[in-house]
Amino acid sequence: MNLYSEETRHEFKCTLSRLNQWECSDYLGFGTPIPWDTEVVVESLSDSSLYMAFYTVSHFFNEGDMHRGRKSLLRPQQMNDQVWEYLFCDGQYPK
Repeated sequence: MNLYSEETRHEFKCTLSRLNQWECSDYLGFGTPIPWDTEVVVESLSDSSLYMAFYTVSHFFNEGDMHRGRKSLLRPQQMNDQVWEYLFCDGQYPK
């Protein structure tokens, strides 16, 4: 992973190592309802993180322009775990 400094690398690793201890959803509070279960809410900070991840690839869904609601180049079904691993975790190129 290429980062600006060793301090940045250290902080990044520390943050990633404790993310699994942090809940991203709840039945109470502010946030965005999960489409398949409207009683569960993605809390607002996680919601913001998810949006940033989506913005990384949103241009693929809108003919190269994330701001226009044009026809998608990809279908949602194509965005499986293997694709996300490739994009964000240096995984193997998806088949």
